[in-house]
Formats: sequence, C-alpha cells, structure tokens
Amino acid sequence: MSFTFCRVTTAFLMFLFSSLSFAQQSQSELIEKYFDIIKSDHSIGLADQGPLCEKIAIYQIEQEFDPNEYTTLNGLVYEEGDRIVGELDVVVIRNDDSESVLVAEVKCWNRPTKALQKANQQLSRFFSYLDDDIDIYSAVDFSESYSTSCFDEAPEIRTISQKGTAQFGFDQELELSLNSVKILLKKLQCERELPNVSRACRQTLNK
Repeated sequence: MSFTFCRVTTAFLMFLFSSLSFAQQSQSELIEKYFDIIKSDHSIGLADQGPLCEKIAIYQIEQEFDPNEYTTLNGLVYEEGDRIVGELDVVVIRNDDSESVLVAEVKCWNRPTKALQKANQQLSRFFSYLDDDIDIYSAVDFSESYSTSCFDEAPEIRTISQKGTAQFGFDQELELSLNSVKILLKKLQCERELPNVSRACRQTLNK
C-alpha cells in the first residue's frame, strides 16, 4: 500500500515540476516578446517598473481596439488651477469625437491588495473632479489637451496588474508576472546602458 502511495506521489511531483517548467518557459518567451517590442521605445522611463507595466498594459489593450477607430493614450495629467491633482495611466478614446471608452489604472506592486486600493482611489478621485474646472492634458505633449466632456459617456473603468492578481480583485492581468516584469526591466536597462547597470548584469541577462 505504501509503495502504491509512493508511486502516486512521485508521479504527481513529476507532473508538478513539468508544469512549473512549462510556466517558466512561457514567461521567458513573454519576456523576450516584450523586450523586442519595447527596446526601441526610448520614451519609456526605466527608473522603476511602473512605466514599464503601463507600456505592457497599453500593448495588451491595443489588441482589443481597432487603431483606425481608437487611440490609446498613456499619462493624462489633470490639474485644478496651478495644482496637479493626478494622472491617468491609460485612456482609450474614439478618434471621431475624442470620447473616452476606457480609463485604466495600472499597478505592479508586491502587495496586490494595497495596489488595488490605491488604483481605485486614483480612479475615484479623477471622476470626482470632472464637475470642477480642471485642465486635462498629455504628460508627453502639454499642447495636447482634452475636455472633461470627453469623459461624460460613462467609459469602462479597469484596474490592471501583474499576472496572478485577478484573485485579489483586479479587472485585468498582464501577461507577465511581477518577477518577469523585473527581469524585463533589467534587460531593458542593460540595453540602454543606464549608469546603474553593470556589465556583469548585461552578461548575466545575455546568457
């Protein structure tokens, strides 16, 4: 009886290890996929993983919308008077009338519960300001501005985080886990030869 149990346990462990290896391989492939997509985009800040997660989220969201009909924006700042109140991570607008159809907040944190709470707070704060006299403009191009009326058709609201966070309440997961995002970040830093990345890092990531 014990021998049979041992055989079943061994078979289960072999299945588990093979599943984990497949998952790891899949993440490795995704890291290379996003590395190829992002490496030539020098507009992305790589000081930390925040902007990188936003870029990955934008790529995934763009697969949902026809680019001839919609534009995906990253980083819309809103201010009241001379005071910057906040920033929206991702906004999708219709090209024919600049009406927003999706507003999303992206958070890749070690603590998903706290991340979700922060994302919801930021989204709620933005919509609470829409009845006020606020200016909305692109963080990349200050001359690119938007009216509060662009958000008056109840756009979809979405929270986004790394793979494995749907169980904590996020609406959408990135394809990459948090660990994979960190590996991708280091690879991109090495590619750009940022001052805080050593040659040893580059050699390790190129193995």
